[in-house]
Parts: sequence; C-alpha cells; structure tokens
Amino acid sequence: LTSVCAVALAFGTNALAAYNPSLLVAGTSHSTGSGGPMVIGVGQDQNDDATGVLNIYAPLGYGVTLTQAPGTRIGDLEGIVLVRALANARVPIQGTVTARDPGVYTNPAQYPCGGGVRHEAVWLIQTTLAGNALEIPIYVDRVTSGAEAQFASAKMRICLSSPYVAPPQGAASGASLIVAAFSVSGVFSNPNTRGTYPWNALFIPYAPGTATLNPTNAAQSTSSTR
Repeated sequence: LTSVCAVALAFGTNALAAYNPSLLVAGTSHSTGSGGPMVIGVGQDQNDDATGVLNIYAPLGYGVTLTQAPGTRIGDLEGIVLVRALANARVPIQGTVTARDPGVYTNPAQYPCGGGVRHEAVWLIQTTLAGNALEIPIYVDRVTSGAEAQFASAKMRICLSSPYVAPPQGAASGASLIVAAFSVSGVFSNPNTRGTYPWNALFIPYAPGTATLNPTNAAQSTSSTR
C-alpha cells in the first residue's frame, strides 16, 4: 500500500493541466488464474480541481467475486488528504475496506452516488480525519452488458464530497483527497492467459468553488498489469 501510494503521489504531483489525475494498479500475485490481493491507487496534484466522482474499471479477463459476507474486511487504505481549514495541510490517513449489505445503500436521498439501485456489492472505506470518522462507500458491479462490457469486467464507483462548500453538502474542513491506495482481497483473480491488461479510471472533478460536477473537464487514466 505504501509503495503504491508513493508512486501514485509522484504521478499526481506532475500536473500538465488544470486536472490531471492518475491511476496505478498492482497485483500481489502474478500467476495465471490466481486470486491474490489487488492494490488500487489514485493521485492528483493538490492544485488540481477536486475530484467528485471516480469510476474504476477492471479489465476483461479478470475473474470477479462479489459474494463477500457483510462485515468481512477485504482490505486496507492509506492516503493523504488536503485540508483547506488547516492552511492546506497534507494529512495522512489510514483505514479499512469492509464488505457491506448492498441493500442498505439504495436510498437515493441518502446515497445519491449509488443511483437509487441495488448494486452487487458495496465496500465501505472507514477512516478518521482530524479525529472525525469518515466513511466512503464504493459501489461495485460486474459489467455484463452495454458499452462498458467491451472493455471491463467490473466497475467500482466512488463519490467524494466537495471541499469548496460547507457541510452537509460539502466536505468537513474543506478536505479533498490527494492520493490514496486501497487493497481488496478475495475479489479479483488473474486472467488465465498471460498478457497486458489495462485498468481504466474516469475522474470527474467539481467546478472550482462549487458542489457541481464538471463532466466537460473529466480525465481518463490507464494502468496496465501483466
């Protein structure tokens, strides 16, 4: 986790534009068909627009198991958060990733990021920031139809609160994610054929100073595993 976090941070601090986030994925096992933990990292420059929505796609060829019992700890998190209320201090965070009951996350008023539908799985990132508990759901589905099925076996969707406005609509202390890496175990199994497999991410930022997403400035990043 620490290694992926460091590399993602190195990518994320070399911004070429107003919004230039990066994805980095690493497997802990390189045997065909094996199911070792995967580590997924993201990073961006602290001066970039804050990320609002992040969609991460696992490549075709990877096996996907989403039957973990609610309450099962499937991974860990390390990250760095920019806290505007603390003079833009960069604060490290650590936490866990736990499988949850997807049925709890179907209320669109409470969980708008979930779209008001029941997802195959929900993973909950749990951490603390400045002594306050912070929970971020990850909505996970296998991809079996539509345009995304041409390149993805699974989709993970993460939504972050805007650091530009006050709670409850915005993030506490004006916090925004700069870099993070989380692991998931027992979910992905390696393809049965050796090759290069592209993991893709679509990042959608907030319009600066608002809680409104700015899809016209969305950015894509690819990380390949072998």
